[in-house]
Amino acid sequence: MSVSVTQTQPHTGQLENLIRMVNQIADNLGPAAADDNEAAGLIAGHLQRFWGRNMKEQIVDYVRRDGSALSQIAQSAIRRLGDF
Repeated sequence: MSVSVTQTQPHTGQLENLIRMVNQIADNLGPAAADDNEAAGLIAGHLQRFWGRNMKEQIVDYVRRDGSALSQIAQSAIRRLGDF
């Protein structure tokens, strides 16, 4: 699934890369899950283990501000990281 990251506002190059990466992670891990809740948990766990603090902070901030360029399941996973 390809999502344009310029739907509502321009993003920095680094944020565009984070958006692209988390959508790819969701595309790869999501189908392995039994349901969306489990998929969000798998994605959040991956981000927690393998993404640096700054990366997580940027993507959580993006979801709090907008998040529209992320798939629904990716947004759900990020919300788990940010304790919304």
